[in-house]
Amino acid sequence: MKDIVIIDPACPQWKGNLHMHTNRSSDCNTDYIEALNEYKSKGYNFILVSDHEIYWASEQADSEDFYTLYGAESAFNRHPKRQYELAEEAKSLHLNIIQDESVAAEIPCFEHDQILPRPVDFGLDSWNACIERYKKMGHIVMLNHPNWSRLAPELMLGIHGCFAFEVFNGGSIWEVGCYTDDAIWDYCLKHGKRIYAAAGDDTHKYADEGECCGSSFNMVSTPVLNRRSIVDGLKSGNFYPSTGPIIYEMRIENSTLYMRFSPARSIRIIGAPGHGVGKLMPKNKTIEEYSWKIDNKLQYFRIVIAAPDGGKAWTQPVFLEDILEEPRYNNVR
Repeated sequence: MKDIVIIDPACPQWKGNLHMHTNRSSDCNTDYIEALNEYKSKGYNFILVSDHEIYWASEQADSEDFYTLYGAESAFNRHPKRQYELAEEAKSLHLNIIQDESVAAEIPCFEHDQILPRPVDFGLDSWNACIERYKKMGHIVMLNHPNWSRLAPELMLGIHGCFAFEVFNGGSIWEVGCYTDDAIWDYCLKHGKRIYAAAGDDTHKYADEGECCGSSFNMVSTPVLNRRSIVDGLKSGNFYPSTGPIIYEMRIENSTLYMRFSPARSIRIIGAPGHGVGKLMPKNKTIEEYSWKIDNKLQYFRIVIAAPDGGKAWTQPVFLEDILEEPRYNNVR
């Protein structure tokens, strides 16, 4: 098994949010400068300004230690004669698009304050066509709140081109009672679909109006803080979502996983097929490091760390075929 460093303690980690709204959206009353300043006050280093169907591409709020990512949130309009239901309740598929400066756009990208047209929802093929178009414009694409959208796991498998999805969406959980999307993530991973997990506040209310602002974050590992390096870190998977815990180090050495993190009540290593391992500390005790001899029969594993106050951090999945020295093959005639 290869020795690899997944989270390097020597590499800076930058805190950011990938889903928020301002008064540029029709469903938020907070001025965009006020909203961004609130995130700055909470120690965030980057924010995707993801207002509904209005593009952000401005440096006006940027500073040496804070950057806005360019992009928007995009949804679909119902087909006038038929609702292509995601599952038992018809809700629109929502995507966050993030401009990637490192790629050359094949078709012209949106400009700052430009209104995004809502595509008509003709079902799965139309979703994939829309994602592909956004990528040709020079974006990476994130799938938002599968649980809120009532997205069936089978449809999730059929959606192509998203680098990540929201395993945690603050607005969905704290305002309408949804839950984290661990189950649909494992469904995809078990079926061979590789996709990263992200967190988003989906903030619509600020200050005393709501608690979603700052309810989650993504820690991106990259040597320098700027717009391009953050997007590079996102699309390469050098980040993890969290609602509290910080992971200081994660590496594999001599077929053993080693981790260091902020004080936690529990750690779970989730693996498939089969099972991983877990450790729950007694009350009033915490754990800050953990090691585990990797089961090389697994397809993949991922880790969830829970703090005493209930906050969680999710690592990205590690696939065994990427770290084994020799490929595994079934003896099939």
